[in-house]
Amino acid sequence: VHQSFFFSKMLNSLKEKATAGFQGATSAINERLDTAKGGKKMIDEGGEPVKAALSAKKLAVDAVVAEKDATRRLEASADSLETAARALRDAAAMPAYPGVTGKEDFLTLAESYETKAAEIRKLLPSLATTLQTPTNTPVEQDALGYIQIQGGYQSAKSQTRDAIAQVKRAGSSGYTGAAAGSTTAAPPVAPAAAPGV
Repeated sequence: VHQSFFFSKMLNSLKEKATAGFQGATSAINERLDTAKGGKKMIDEGGEPVKAALSAKKLAVDAVVAEKDATRRLEASADSLETAARALRDAAAMPAYPGVTGKEDFLTLAESYETKAAEIRKLLPSLATTLQTPTNTPVEQDALGYIQIQGGYQSAKSQTRDAIAQVKRAGSSGYTGAAAGSTTAAPPVAPAAAPGV
């Protein structure tokens, strides 16, 4: 009896969790669909001004991301130059070996690397300002995705039109089976000789 009660209670608990999970998933899906509908509605009703504003936001976000990446790369390049300069100076202090060329330039190269690294280090503080990006709501993000899909569709449609136009031009010039750019007709085929001739 106790085992039956225990399993029954456990089963009810699992059912409740499953129901709650399903309801939560359904709610999340409905919210996502509402957001997607809101994005499309924004584009349909707002037209070009909305497209221009959202596209400008996307460009701004991309620009800030690129700037941060460039700053990180610049700092990394200074580290690399300083590491290379130290290695060149260490190698220059060691005995020469026949066949190793350019060693006489190691100190000069090391100095130039150190100078460049110092210039970069001097520049980095002026790049430390964090740029802000425009805000984007979930609806705006979906609307922007819709714009990008439209752009891809328009590009594909334009490429298709160009391909059809090329086919029409080729057909109107009378090339039937001939190579493009050649208007010479194929020579007639001589009839096969009769047997015994």
